[in-house]
Amino acid sequence: MVALSLVLSSLSPFVASSSAADSAKTCMADRSLDSVNIGKYFAAFLTQAKKDWRKDANISSVRMDDRMGKNFDALCSLNIYSSWMVVLYSVSSKTEQVVYMDSQNKTTAGIPRLLYNVKKVASSGTTFTGKTIEEMKKEGDWAFDVFSRPETAAQEKKGPSNLFLEWKMTLSDVVQKFLDRTRNESISAYGWSIYIGKRSLKTGSPYADIYWQNGTKKQAYYVEPFTLKTYLVKY
Repeated sequence: MVALSLVLSSLSPFVASSSAADSAKTCMADRSLDSVNIGKYFAAFLTQAKKDWRKDANISSVRMDDRMGKNFDALCSLNIYSSWMVVLYSVSSKTEQVVYMDSQNKTTAGIPRLLYNVKKVASSGTTFTGKTIEEMKKEGDWAFDVFSRPETAAQEKKGPSNLFLEWKMTLSDVVQKFLDRTRNESISAYGWSIYIGKRSLKTGSPYADIYWQNGTKKQAYYVEPFTLKTYLVKY
C-alpha cells in the first residue's frame, strides 16, 4: 500500500495553478474541445490499455488534482486533453493498475502516451516509476506494479467499463459546475482533487466530484452526468 501511494504521488497529474490571482472567480470552463466525444476518447484509451495490460481491464476511476494549489484557478484550463490519471481494474485478477495519460504526447490516432506504474526489483532494492509499454518491452526489467483489491471485485462488476459513455453533459459542463460552486470557496491546505467514479452516493450512477478543505471543513461537490443531479457532501 505504501509503495502504491508513493507511485501515485510521483505520477499524479499535477495541474499548475494560474499566475493570475483569483482567475477562477471570473473564468469560464474551457469549451475548445467540446467537439471531442469523451466516451470515444476514453474508449480508444481503454482499447489500448487492454492490449498493454489485461484483456478484461476496465476504468475504475479517473483522477486529477492540484495538491499544491491555494485556489481553483487551474480548473479554468481543464479539458479532455489534460493529463488524467486512470485507475484500471481487472476482475479476473482482482488487481488495480494505475496509468498516467500523457496527453501532451499523442499518437497519430489521438491516443495519449500511456505511462504505467511499474517496478524493477534488484539486489539494491525496488525502483518505482512510470513507463510506456514500449519502454517496458525494450528495457526488459520492468514489471507492472499492481495493487491487489479483491474486496472491490463485486462492485466493479456492477459499474460500466467506460465511465464516460453516453454522458448527457460535456466535460466542460461538469467543470463549469465545479467553477460555479467553488467561486467563493477558499482552500486552506492540500489543494483540490477531482475524482470520477462508477457509483455515486445518491443514485449509484457514474459521477464526478471535486474535493477541497478549508480549515476543519472538508467537502466534496458531486455532479452526475447521467441524472444531472448535483449535491454537496460534507465530511
